[in-house]
This record gives sequence, C-alpha cells and structure tokens, in this order.
Amino acid sequence: MTITKQIYSEIDGSQDCYPVMIKIEHHGLVKWIPTSVTCREEHWDNQKCLVSEEDTLYRIKNEAIESQLRRVAGKIQDHLDNYLSDNLETICDNFGKPNFSLPGGITMAKKHGLTLFNLIESKIETISTLNTRRGYISLFNYCKTIYGNPPLVESINRTFISDFDLKLRKDYNSRQPTRHLMLARMRAVLNHARENGTLPLSVTFKLPKVPLRPRDRNLSETAIRNIFQLYKKSLSTDPELRRSSTFALGLFVLDIAFQGLAPVDFASLRINQIRISYLYPPETMTSGTNNLTIKSSDSDEQYEPLEVIIIRTSRQKTGQQVTIVASYKPLRQIVDTLMKGKNEDDYLIPCFNSSRKYTPEQRQDRLANYFYKISCQINETMKHAEIDRDEMGEHRRVTFYYARHAFCNLIDGLDVPRHLIQHMIGHRTTVLETNYLRKITPWEQAQLSNAILSPLID
Repeated sequence: MTITKQIYSEIDGSQDCYPVMIKIEHHGLVKWIPTSVTCREEHWDNQKCLVSEEDTLYRIKNEAIESQLRRVAGKIQDHLDNYLSDNLETICDNFGKPNFSLPGGITMAKKHGLTLFNLIESKIETISTLNTRRGYISLFNYCKTIYGNPPLVESINRTFISDFDLKLRKDYNSRQPTRHLMLARMRAVLNHARENGTLPLSVTFKLPKVPLRPRDRNLSETAIRNIFQLYKKSLSTDPELRRSSTFALGLFVLDIAFQGLAPVDFASLRINQIRISYLYPPETMTSGTNNLTIKSSDSDEQYEPLEVIIIRTSRQKTGQQVTIVASYKPLRQIVDTLMKGKNEDDYLIPCFNSSRKYTPEQRQDRLANYFYKISCQINETMKHAEIDRDEMGEHRRVTFYYARHAFCNLIDGLDVPRHLIQHMIGHRTTVLETNYLRKITPWEQAQLSNAILSPLID
C-alpha cells in the first residue's frame, strides 16, 4: 500500500487553483481523499510533494496537508492492526464515498513453500532504522526458539495466532512490555505479507493486544531538588569532578539544564555549537500577554545581564530545530570540565570520538553503553544517599530520559504556557502554534533557566 500527496489537476480549477489530494494505491485500487488545501499547479513541488515557497501561505498549507495525511494514515494503520484486513473499500469507509479506479481484475498468486521465517526476513529487509531492525531480529530469533520446524504460510490461521499468544504468555507474562512488542512486530509482519500478496486476503483473524502502561518517567519537584542538592554536595568535596559519581550527576543536571535533550542529541553536541555570552533584558519589561513574567517585580527594578550558554541544534527524532538557553553560573564547573582542552569539532560529551568513523550499529552500541554506565553510576549514588525511592516508596531507576521530563515539570511549575514549553523542547506543534502564537525569547529562556537552576547556586 502506498499513500502519497498529489495535486489533482484533472478537474477545472477555480482561478487556476487545484485541490491537493491524498492518493491511496493498493493492489490495483486507487482511492482519492480530498484535503482542505488548494494551490496553483506551478506552486506544487512534485519531487517533494509539497507546496513550494512561491506560495505565500506555503507553511500553513503544508502543515494542514501533513496533518490530514497523518489522520488518514493513522486510521488505515488502526484498521490493519485490529483486523489484519487490507480491503481498501472497507478501510476507507470513513473517508467519504468510494471513488475507485479498477484497471482490471486482481489476482492473488499464493506462494507455496514459504514459511513464517521468510515473512519475518522479508519485513526486516524493508527496515532501515537500526533499533527497529534489531527488534524484528529478536522476533525472528524467538520464533526459531519456539518452533522446531518453521510454520508454513498456509498454516497461519486463528489456531496459529492463539498458539503464538499462549507461548508469549508463558515466556513473557511477567514482562508485559516485551509481550506487547512481540505481538506488535508479528502483527506488522503479517500485514506486510498481506500487502505483497504472500498471505491470502481471505484469511481473516484478529491479533490480541496487550494493555501496556507506559513507564512513568516523571520526577517530582522534590525529587529533582534532591538530585540537585546531591550534585551540589558532591561538587563541594570534588570541585574538579574527578570522581565518576560527581561527573555522572553533573551530566544529568546538565541535560536537564539543556532542556532535556534526548541522549542521542546530547551526545551529538559539538564544541562549535556552544556559545557563552551575556543576555540583556529588553528595554521594557511590562507584564501582560506580550511578555512572560517569571517573577513579580517592582516597575523600577533593574535587571542584571545574565551569563548564558546558547546552543542551536535539532532533534534527530523529528528534525525540529531547538534553541537552548541555559544559565551558565550553576553549570560552570561541569561545562568548563567538558570543554577543557578540546577543539571546535570535538564532541562536548565524551561518548563519541570525533576522529573516528562509526557504522550506525557501532554508534548505537556506543551510545547505549555509555549512557547505561552513566545511569548506573547515578542510581548507585542516589541509592547511597537514600533518595532512590519514588513518592510511593517504590524503587526507581533513573535514566537520561528522565531529564526531559524533569525539565518540563520544572518549567510547567512556573506556569509557562504549554506552547512555549513545546517550542523549547522541540516537539512538533500545530499550525496555529507555529505561525501565529509568539515564540519564547532568549531572555525569557535565560530567566527560566536561572529560576530552575537557582538551588545549585549558594
């Protein structure tokens, strides 16, 4: 199945404008889903499938098209996940009156002799993302373990699915996230087999779903303050960060201050991206809707310039641009230690070596191992300080993904509007937030950073 965006110029356009449509093609069938966007034919970029910059409203239009594309794709995926049926007419019932083009009869050639292992291998070949590929390889290895003889494609039916789920319950009942992922991968493998014609369309069954409770990575403000105080105490006896425990805590605090960067983005920062500078307040600092007031103040109060760290980077996950503004004074020792003796092209975090070329697998392994060891050191230090329990008294293992939640919770506690938090952490935003609502200024970011890191300053 392919889903594309195209300008539909086969009808008479109003004022030379034509509708942009979402085109779904599957097994010789075609379905057109209209969007709310129109544009001139010369303003449509056929290679990128986007409205070009020649259209003054291209940003708004492209966001609207992308939003509707995600909605359509989500409904299709939900149908496939629940029913393993790829009947295009059934899938698109919610998208309006069908408008199919039937070029001829569709024949499903059943391929004999293929096994479940062949289906999984076929799915793996379509995956380019390293972590996702590893997940399907683990499914392949698990199936090799539980099946002495590879199940033939002809034997994949309701009984086979029930048997597979029973084996998962037996092996992973105490580890629901793993069982959930195994079922999701098997579902994707069978959907892929239906798309390429390996599984007959006449075979209909439904894979079970495992209720999955996402891991709670939230840290209360008290817990974050405790970590700050633990780092501050360690720093008082180890100002040069020679101990691994002090260094690990410093990295975690730094990640919170850097607006909760994901480990891959944190490890990818280079020295040439980092600038230490002073920010001066705007000429007028009046409270109201046009300015974010961090603290109440008298009208004649004089604001001192803030020494800050400014970083411009982007998230590898989404490609969203992120500007980081962090208060420099509370981070001086860890930042100076990390930057000492390094060249402009060196990495800030000692995770990767700038002079070495890594394969994607080597880079991922290095990233995972480095942050795993640092996280182990943080948790050991927290355990020793007896702050490794959550509010319910249960043991908590902190990883670097907690830093992102910690930053958001600290900023949210200052009553910062949600769209400004989204802007700072690089989340995708709506058209309204992207184009109409004001963006947070560097000065306001500096004030926020100064407020949340104030416990680190004497």
